[in-house]
Amino acid sequence: EVACDKHGKYSTIVALKYSHTHESFIISEVAHAVLDLSMDRHGSVFLQDLINPGRHGCPVNPPQGPSDPEQMRHGADVSPIIEAFIRMGTASLEALALDPWANFVVSQAAMHAHCGARVIDALKPSLVQLARTDKGSHVVKNIVTTASGRTREEVRSILMAADKELRNHSFGHWVIQAIERVGSWEKL
Repeated sequence: EVACDKHGKYSTIVALKYSHTHESFIISEVAHAVLDLSMDRHGSVFLQDLINPGRHGCPVNPPQGPSDPEQMRHGADVSPIIEAFIRMGTASLEALALDPWANFVVSQAAMHAHCGARVIDALKPSLVQLARTDKGSHVVKNIVTTASGRTREEVRSILMAADKELRNHSFGHWVIQAIERVGSWEKL
């Protein structure tokens, strides 16, 4: 409940940064509430900052101290939260990827260094369908631009199999353009 509050999300991040004795409790509670948090406006922002605390580009400890608690890095192991997403399964992850708030969290979870590839694996059966939607296409574009190695090639292969359909679709064409951009970067 605290993390769904506009100001409460700040206190939870601060607690993670400075109270290592409560870290496992906070992470466990968040993992149990990941579905509700993802679909709430403030809960979504909280989870995005929790999963990827450096997403704002804020240094770990700015010289004058943190200017915005939401931009603070906490250093906690958030893999139990990502595991909670993975345990939801493809259908639930797909539904979250289509949600106005949760799609941002799914994108951050897919970019997680240690568990992100497993989130992407769970979404693979839905990639083409997601690419044809407003919110889902944002998730797929993020996956296309951040996945690496074998995962990137598998995602690219799945999406390019539907190239003609996606290229002519109002949201899908953005995904195809992202694939082409990534391909041009790799040639440099």
